Amino acid sequence: MWGLGKSTDVPTLPPADVLAQFNARLANGYNPITAPIAATPSVSLPQQTFLSSLQTAVIQPRQATRTEAKLAQLDTYVRDFAMSECARHGLMAWRPDFRGSPETPYNAVHRIIAETIFLSLAASHAFAHKRIDLSYIEDKPANRTLFRRTFNHFVFYTQRNNWKKELLLPGSVEKTAVDNAMFGRRLQVQELRQDQMKEKPRRQQRTAEEPAQISCDERAQVTVDYHTGTGTTAQRQMDALRVCSMPLRSGKYTRWYQYLDGEAEKTKKFTKKRPTGFAATQPKLERIRVADAPESKVSKLPSKTTIDWFEPDEFNSLPAAVRRLYADHPRVAFPLDENLMYQNPPHESMTMKEAPFMEKYGKAVLALYKIPGFNAPDAASSDPDADTSDSEVQDVPPAGGGGGGGSNTGGQEVVMAGTG
Repeated sequence: MWGLGKSTDVPTLPPADVLAQFNARLANGYNPITAPIAATPSVSLPQQTFLSSLQTAVIQPRQATRTEAKLAQLDTYVRDFAMSECARHGLMAWRPDFRGSPETPYNAVHRIIAETIFLSLAASHAFAHKRIDLSYIEDKPANRTLFRRTFNHFVFYTQRNNWKKELLLPGSVEKTAVDNAMFGRRLQVQELRQDQMKEKPRRQQRTAEEPAQISCDERAQVTVDYHTGTGTTAQRQMDALRVCSMPLRSGKYTRWYQYLDGEAEKTKKFTKKRPTGFAATQPKLERIRVADAPESKVSKLPSKTTIDWFEPDEFNSLPAAVRRLYADHPRVAFPLDENLMYQNPPHESMTMKEAPFMEKYGKAVLALYKIPGFNAPDAASSDPDADTSDSEVQDVPPAGGGGGGGSNTGGQEVVMAGTG
């Protein structure tokens, strides 16, 4: 009804002349609730454009947004119903004045229109796929209050705040959505790798317990090699999720994660259900590593990871205050010799309990890391990096972070600006 084709679209305010005309008619005794519907409902140009996009979404679902694809599944009578309700109340477009009070006559009419349409469609099972509890559409005071509060929150809080943010910083709503999608994908990758580690020793399970251990990714055009079928290899551009680099993470861990992802793909091939609905119309975006990948825009460090997650030289170059955060019982997951990690049957270093592993293999790895307060002299009290009282912060995307995948949940993390 609002003409928003995707979740990041920001609504516009009604023109001043529209508000003035509505209020003038109201002052002259016009009742938008009981007024007869016009013979031919007028539809504003923005709504005409939006309705046309829904027709396009039916024909070309790959070109549609998720919102347009879902709305296109509704019968055309639903759209006609929405337009006729607007016309019945003397409106050319459904465009609430979200800067004003929810209880003004103009905004009250918009709420009544939304309520009428939603309750009518819900009662006719148009939203059966959402599994709506139909007891809430009964005409009861509590249900009306719930609907009003939900409507007011969406229009006069969520959308008004989006409008304000976009006014102050154009593109901020889109950027926030891209960042959230990136964090969501990162969380999915972390959870998938964590599932692969369930049968591993506890020290190895710690290698995939925090989203901060996982690289971010961003949607981009990536150049890849492909076989032409004639025995030659050519290059082509494809839309993919380009994995960002993490200079602080050791190459050993990057290769280990790639191994886990390969094992997960083998499992998924035989167990994953085929996508349906909107997901079935969208091409799959592969997560691809490239040589010249940009550094991760989220520069938080995992706080509970095993110490060999870090590249030794990179770790030792960090400020003493940061390294000291890992002085409390640092753990090691893998042996120094990477070749032992992929043997079949598994090498003893990949199956041993933590205590014997640390005695036989872990000490050699631990000696590569200079950890103040553990195996290196602690910094002097005058060290400007010595204060770590505010080291634990919430993982949120920094200004300027681009798109790509994961969530910002999971464990305490420490800020390291510009580390990738």
